Amino acid sequence: MAKGSKIWLGIFTFLPIALVIAYMVAFGLLVKDVILYGNENQPMPLFSSMFWLFVLMLAMGIVSFGLLVYYIILVVNSNVNTEEKLLWIILFLLGNVLAFPVYWYMRIWKEPIDHLEMSAT
Repeated sequence: MAKGSKIWLGIFTFLPIALVIAYMVAFGLLVKDVILYGNENQPMPLFSSMFWLFVLMLAMGIVSFGLLVYYIILVVNSNVNTEEKLLWIILFLLGNVLAFPVYWYMRIWKEPIDHLEMSAT
């Protein structure tokens, strides 16, 4: 895999973690709004905050599902033993947001660049 492809895959690999952090911040702001406006007789601006929570979770779900499919295909087509393939697939299914960066670092980032790709660039 070329170095540019590894970098782009790394960006998409760490994106779900960034989206989870953004979701927690947005949820904290929503709770803050409920606490501040809860004692007053004014309408609360909940729906705009809830819209962004929905957008963040939808984006995280789409990116995570795409990465899950991509990484499972990578593991199945890799030339590691069957037990390690099974272990990676189970880790992807159970803890995908945390397992993707580990696999990316161990199996993709540390992988040497092919000689054919180096001569083509």
